[in-house]
Amino acid sequence: MVENPYITKIELAAAVGISATSIIRNIEYMRNKHLRRVGPNNDRFWEIIY
Repeated sequence: MVENPYITKIELAAAVGISATSIIRNIEYMRNKHLRRVGPNNDRFWEIIY
């Protein structure tokens, strides 16, 4: 996500080597504290909050 904030959940799952369901679950967990979606609906990207 740091290198490509526009990465999809499916692409991220393939890159990491875990299921898309696990990616979705991890994003939901991290969304409250470490991740934020930025931009309009058709051009959103992930921003990591430090």
